[in-house]
Amino acid sequence: MDERLPNGQSMDQMHDSPAPKGTEGSDDILISRILSDTYHKGFIRIISRQRPGVLGWIDTLLSGLRADHHRQPISETYFGFLIHFGDVQRLYIRSLHAKLISMAVKVRKKGLSSNSEGVVEGLDQFGAVLKKYVRAVQDHEYMAKFALERNDPFIATSGKHNDRIFFEAALYNEGLDLEDFLPVDLSRASKEGKNTQPSSAPLDGEPEGERRHREWIERLLKTSIPTGPWELCNGTSSRKSASALVNTRTASAKKAFWERVGAAAIGGAFLIGPMWILALKRNLLVHLGVATACVTAFGLSCSFYLKTVDGVFAATLAYAAVIMVFVGVVLEEAGGKGA
Repeated sequence: MDERLPNGQSMDQMHDSPAPKGTEGSDDILISRILSDTYHKGFIRIISRQRPGVLGWIDTLLSGLRADHHRQPISETYFGFLIHFGDVQRLYIRSLHAKLISMAVKVRKKGLSSNSEGVVEGLDQFGAVLKKYVRAVQDHEYMAKFALERNDPFIATSGKHNDRIFFEAALYNEGLDLEDFLPVDLSRASKEGKNTQPSSAPLDGEPEGERRHREWIERLLKTSIPTGPWELCNGTSSRKSASALVNTRTASAKKAFWERVGAAAIGGAFLIGPMWILALKRNLLVHLGVATACVTAFGLSCSFYLKTVDGVFAATLAYAAVIMVFVGVVLEEAGGKGA
């Protein structure tokens, strides 16, 4: 079977392509080629200032209802970049994984040739790379703990003012721009008017160049990820100040305090609310319904805040035991009346 990479190149063609065999860097060259084809879409994504979901749809609807002279034209500054460092870390893990495979094969080859010194040296090198691999996997698991955080420190986005400055500086230093991160159908050629088939009719009095630029912006809007609103810190108008990468010690202490207060309030509501209902409504069906609803709601709430399955089970079962105490009282009273 002819297995092909995302770029259409077969694995045989990949291995048959020129690479300095027998040299120290030949494996790195092959690994870099395979990784570049496997992750050909890259880990830098295009984002826009448009708000996501229903809010973005409402903004688009209102913009369409406005008169032309009230509309603000969309330029390239409307778009930015997003990097998940977890994606880069997975790429690093994949490269180490490939190195381990190559080194294991070399150790086996040296063992077949009865080269004991080469085997020991190869195992030492394998162990050094294996330590990096284990640490990289552990780091990736640690990064996953921040996946649902509002301010994920392992995400760089143009939506944050400081990150946007660093993005612009990095692109300038490398001589790159927005065009270099776009797919083929959104390349510079389509913007400069080299497409022979227009995708839409020109508006009244619209020059050809403006029409093609408008089409290019529309395709960018469809391709980009809406992440608005962005931080605006230009000194004259600011929706909110630039956010810090990590909280200060004082801010962290305040956040932890209010989280404890919120947890106490929610926990008290889950106990006091059912207690009043079960005490006032001395009916078995009402008690069973309230207990079922409260235990279910409490279990779902725990699933949002607790990180482990064992913790969710333990907290839910403990809460269910407390609720069943009230239900047991009613069952006892009902049994006594029946007797």
